[in-house]
Amino acid sequence: MTTRVARAACALGVLAAASCSHAKGGGLPRATFSPCYDAYECATVTVPVDWSNPGGATIDLALLRAPATGTRVGTIFVNPGGPGQAMVERMVAEYRTLRIGFAEATEKFDIVAFDWRGVGLSAPLKCVPDSFLDGARAADLTMTRGDLAGLDALTKTLVGGCTADPNAALLTHVDAESAARDLDRMRIALGESKLDFLGYSYGGWLGATYATLFPDNVGAMVLDAGNALGTTLTDDVTRSAKTFEAGLARFFDACARDATSKLHAADAAAVAARYDALIAKIARGGASAGGRALSSVDAQAAVASGLRSGNFTKLASDLAAAESGDGSALLSSADAAAGRGVDGRYDDSFVAHLAIACLDQPPDFTLQSFASFTNDLRVSAPRATSEAVLPWALCAQWPWRRAAAPQPIAAPRAAPLLIVSGRYDPIVSYDQGRELANRLANGSYVLTYEGEGHAASLHSACVRSVVTQFFLSPTTPPATESCPAE
Repeated sequence: MTTRVARAACALGVLAAASCSHAKGGGLPRATFSPCYDAYECATVTVPVDWSNPGGATIDLALLRAPATGTRVGTIFVNPGGPGQAMVERMVAEYRTLRIGFAEATEKFDIVAFDWRGVGLSAPLKCVPDSFLDGARAADLTMTRGDLAGLDALTKTLVGGCTADPNAALLTHVDAESAARDLDRMRIALGESKLDFLGYSYGGWLGATYATLFPDNVGAMVLDAGNALGTTLTDDVTRSAKTFEAGLARFFDACARDATSKLHAADAAAVAARYDALIAKIARGGASAGGRALSSVDAQAAVASGLRSGNFTKLASDLAAAESGDGSALLSSADAAAGRGVDGRYDDSFVAHLAIACLDQPPDFTLQSFASFTNDLRVSAPRATSEAVLPWALCAQWPWRRAAAPQPIAAPRAAPLLIVSGRYDPIVSYDQGRELANRLANGSYVLTYEGEGHAASLHSACVRSVVTQFFLSPTTPPATESCPAE
């Protein structure tokens, strides 16, 4: 009897109660869920701040469960990446869309969202007021002005705020390995013998880390656009810059080929020239919205969001509006990327992103050497370098470090995972999917999406179908190795 069939039988009461007890974890307490947000269920799971000291201080992690709409066969944990994107409250806003895209999966599985330690409702790290984050977006984070003194002052203010944060003890323990151990505690708390998991982008790195630490607990795991961190942070920045540069080149070409595009020009080089002139104009303060200036950092973040979405028509329209001085669409995209709400208040994603990433990939540079590195990188990726370096300059003086080096990704005992890789993903390069599969060394499957955009299952019904079937029958190889562009 397959795992899925056994679970279905348990749900229908066919098997004896003893056969339906899956949980590994001894006497650890089960999570107690209560109704919340009208149609959902919420719970907390207590974990140690430092997993090497399980008897020390603890925090509570927030979970939200969307119950299966039909006959339940299991639980899928979901992480959106970032790193540092809160998911509990986001799930409330996005679950209806998820149900449309994954109708069969949401019928048969409980979907569980959780906030990574230090994020959202899980002992969040705030560190600085909203005014600081507004100021940071106007600073030289893109390292194009060479304002090292300004970056130094910005980092010192941020570090001072984090040092004084009530949850400062977490700052050396928000890494992916700690989060993977949290995930296993959540699995136990929900009574699952195996972890079924869907991780997007950096959530893919979390999934690969979990498989490395807990290979025998891996159930059906899907890593969509999963990161494969390199040897050094500068290696990763270089790869990101070249991937982003290639995405921009495809965007320029698409605008040249589409006569209706708001950024249309005679050829890709002419579109690129319009783009360069616009970025220079924005740097001079030439675009605004509602009394707020659009900064270079905002522009780069908005372009990244546009490429990530794969919607070249809208991105071209937003850029063309900024050419005429109306930066409202780009600023709105930048606000969303920075976690700024319409009320001017920020979530904790900026600090969380920095705190997690600086631990998982410690900087191999000083602020001065990083400035020299980015200047050299502009030779091969002149337009993408600014976006690629955000916000890594701040890592140069980030004082918190992991107590021990991370374990190399390898899970030869784990069941095969499904890794989804976008051929033209502008954020996570296509080669990283195969790289993750090779590192795991467990026969994982790689599904290629032949279209634009980041995280293929957000763009492709074909990919969503393959992902759903894998969750339902993870021991069956996917029916296809590629999905066409949609």
